Amino acid sequence: MKIKLVDQIRVNASLGECILWDSVTQDLWWTDIESKILYCRNFTGGKLKSFTMPERLCAFAFVQNKDFLLCAFETGFAIFSPKTKKTQWLKKVRKKDCGIRLNDGRVDPLGRFWVGEMVEKPNPVDPIPARLFCLEFDGTISVHDSGMGISNGLSWTVCGRNMFFADSEKNEIYIYDKNHETSFYQNKRLFAKTPSGIHPDGSCIDEEGFLWNAQWGSGKVIRYTRDGDVDFVLSIPCLQPTCVTFGGENLNYLIVSSANLEQSKSGRDDGDVFIYETPYTGVLENRFFSG
Repeated sequence: MKIKLVDQIRVNASLGECILWDSVTQDLWWTDIESKILYCRNFTGGKLKSFTMPERLCAFAFVQNKDFLLCAFETGFAIFSPKTKKTQWLKKVRKKDCGIRLNDGRVDPLGRFWVGEMVEKPNPVDPIPARLFCLEFDGTISVHDSGMGISNGLSWTVCGRNMFFADSEKNEIYIYDKNHETSFYQNKRLFAKTPSGIHPDGSCIDEEGFLWNAQWGSGKVIRYTRDGDVDFVLSIPCLQPTCVTFGGENLNYLIVSSANLEQSKSGRDDGDVFIYETPYTGVLENRFFSG
């Protein structure tokens, strides 16, 4: 069976990101960062729901046995309840408009929320470089890398042995090894490099351990082998695919979010969400473990 487009959610997002499928409710969730909107729609269709955010929502995670979301806003971490539409702040890590903000985030196989930052201005007000955070069950936040330009592509092998991370500004995807004594990651090295002008964005893993990466500016999603070689190229009808996830009852639908920023409109379907039926199978999204 070939990959085929079976659905397209037309939202024309400015910066659609962090597309996630909730296997419990069968809902798709994603954020339009620049428009400060959180979207939700049932996987099989139905009414599109939207929630106005207090500031730019950059990434979020499902929480085990809870109906709220763990969020990484531009300045810090918070909890958002779709039922009450209320936000409860946990920890601020940046001042607003300081030139650096939180960006890509995802939960690892141990249930911890990892979030990286990005530099928005060439000379940020805050002198502390962009960092990679890990938020643990007890609320502890630790830093595990720094100095990146645009954090993206967080993903893990199913067993948790390796972590993937991309710096979009440098056009590089990295792989780390798990330290079994600390349960954190070390031995950072290059996994794959994209061509000039093509930037690695959001990623996910399939059950074979192959990495799927949305590549900004290319109109493509790339599937990499475990050795970092290109295995498959999927062309998307937009210039700026941003993030990928698998969904559906059998986890065989690849779902792609995208952006439609003014400076690079392609005149296609930028900003929409695309759902593809595939012969591949993904893995369930990890959920934050709250204890």
